[in-house]
Amino acid sequence: MITNNPHVTLGRVRSIRNRRTLTSSLQKASLSELNAVHVDRIGLYASELAATGARHTLLNTIPLQGEP
Repeated sequence: MITNNPHVTLGRVRSIRNRRTLTSSLQKASLSELNAVHVDRIGLYASELAATGARHTLLNTIPLQGEP
């Protein structure tokens, strides 16, 4: 039985050839180094895994309101 696992993906790494370098870079990074991004909607996707990779289907879009 496959269970639903809701999550937010901020990034993805297909292969970790040098795990130490990746870990070190992530530990040194801080939120203040990230640029601000304006978000005006959220997309809800279904992800289906297959041998050829994941297939993502947009199910719904939720508009956000507020100050830009």
